[in-house]
Amino acid sequence: MTTSPLPGDGTAEPEGLGRTARIIDTFLDGHLLLLPLIDSDGAVTDLRIVRADPAAETYLQSDADALVGLTVRELWGDGASNVLRWGTEVVRTGGSVALDDEPTDSVVYGPDRYVDVRAAFVGPEISLTWRDVTERHRQRERLEESEARFRLVAENASGAVFSATADGQFDWVSPSVRDLLGWEPEDIVGTSPLDLVTPDDVEVMRAHMDALRSGRAQDYVVRLRTRSGGHRWIGVSARPVADERGHLRGRVGSWRDVTAEVEAMQALAASQEQYRLLAENASDLVALADNEGRLLWFSDSIRTYGWEPSDVVGHAASEFLHPDDRYLLREVAVTTGRGDAARVAWRIAEKADPDAWHWFRVHLRPVHGSDGHVVGRVSGWQNIDAEMQALYAAAATVEWMYEPSFHPRWGPGFPERLAFATLTCAPWRWVLVAPCEQAPEGFVNVQTGETHPVYTHMGQRSKEETA
Repeated sequence: MTTSPLPGDGTAEPEGLGRTARIIDTFLDGHLLLLPLIDSDGAVTDLRIVRADPAAETYLQSDADALVGLTVRELWGDGASNVLRWGTEVVRTGGSVALDDEPTDSVVYGPDRYVDVRAAFVGPEISLTWRDVTERHRQRERLEESEARFRLVAENASGAVFSATADGQFDWVSPSVRDLLGWEPEDIVGTSPLDLVTPDDVEVMRAHMDALRSGRAQDYVVRLRTRSGGHRWIGVSARPVADERGHLRGRVGSWRDVTAEVEAMQALAASQEQYRLLAENASDLVALADNEGRLLWFSDSIRTYGWEPSDVVGHAASEFLHPDDRYLLREVAVTTGRGDAARVAWRIAEKADPDAWHWFRVHLRPVHGSDGHVVGRVSGWQNIDAEMQALYAAAATVEWMYEPSFHPRWGPGFPERLAFATLTCAPWRWVLVAPCEQAPEGFVNVQTGETHPVYTHMGQRSKEETA
């Protein structure tokens, strides 16, 4: 089978091409002028290069003299099929083709390249220009893979994830919104956050949307409506998305159910107000602390000892206790953490005189959130300076039957029916006798039987024992 070019042998420069060629040579994209070779059946069998511009020389890494006269099969080999397909389409229609992201092989850069192609029939030749967009294609593939991973994570998240347009309309919401709010994703797509927020929080939402529009990330809490007609407190984390020129093109974010946390804080606030009303005129102290022992509120009666409530609120209670008493906070945390009340005695100093310590009998009760979990503790403090001074004075006169220690030397006639335990009560170590008929609680003078009440846990071990 023989082939021949279309009318015109392609060896002479077409009329008027000189000026056009100079224009084409300024293009940044590669350009070839191709002469179709047609067989006896009228099919395009190959394309011969008639002219190559400088950009084509650079891309193909060959000068024009070497390229002119070659056919695309000779140049590309097996990779010429796409070029022939484009040429065939142009010859068949006598018009033009415009294709983007066309896969092709490069004689220089290897297989799996992608180009944007423009070709037109300028009889008898074909004008072909292309732009290598492989990197753009790779970036799109990476973006699609990243979006697929993002959607996989988002669709299995405990909260919900969303994306929205520059004006705030939702264009995608993860399926997990069903568990969060009861809505189907398609119920929300196309709506505005203002359509979803409760009426009381519309202005709050509007302010955060305006801030996002100006390019500032936002973290906030609002009430969003549920499909059942209720609402949930939702923690929103939203970030603006900008294009390469810095212009806002959208926003992405996540929703997390924080209803339990908000209700717990509301319970704390209610407890704080309740105990403020009870304690603002009381001579005893009242305090509210969180689970970490950080003081959230203190009654004004703390001023009796030189402190302002603002001096202590926000600080750990341990900062104000006598060093020998701080270990009690750990036991209080355990006891109240399991939902039980606690009773201890500890000391705090005057602000103006750090060496002037005052004793308090302290009753602590746990504060529960709406979900039943302990979220803090409230405590009432009663000054027992007078009682402790009397105890110290009485203790100074006691003649113990043995030297107090953890391994006492039992003396003759000791009432063996009594149970003994030991503790530290600064500035002395004492022997605690309890429970028994003679001393149902407290210290006992084993010579006289006189008892002295104490205010700590029965059988409390000393610091030396627990160290």
